[in-house]
Amino acid sequence: MAETFALLNVATQTMFNTTPVGFVTSVNSQGNTGGTVYGYGYGQHVITLRELIENPFKPQSMGTKGQLALVGDNLKKNGIMGAVQMALIPVAFRLGKNLARPAISRTNRLLNKSGIGSTVKL
Repeated sequence: MAETFALLNVATQTMFNTTPVGFVTSVNSQGNTGGTVYGYGYGQHVITLRELIENPFKPQSMGTKGQLALVGDNLKKNGIMGAVQMALIPVAFRLGKNLARPAISRTNRLLNKSGIGSTVKL
């Protein structure tokens, strides 16, 4: 589950500049609802699910782009880093699992000896 959430987080950060929770709840990490993020990531656009559903092609105001065009802009800015993270996260989880294998095996043996190994496994 942690690996899936990490991959989902990379996807939403790359395309929408927000977390998975922020994407669904329409609140970004600064506590704002959508729009342009200034400061860190100057000029990058936070896009939420609500905005995509309501106006995927229509600009928010004069002179701005539609939501889907902003997703494209975010992909251009964040795409390479997102692709690298998408490739490295599964590798890191596999490496971590291999490093933890002895401890997991010992824990599963202890669970089997205590009688709850058929219900609980690591």
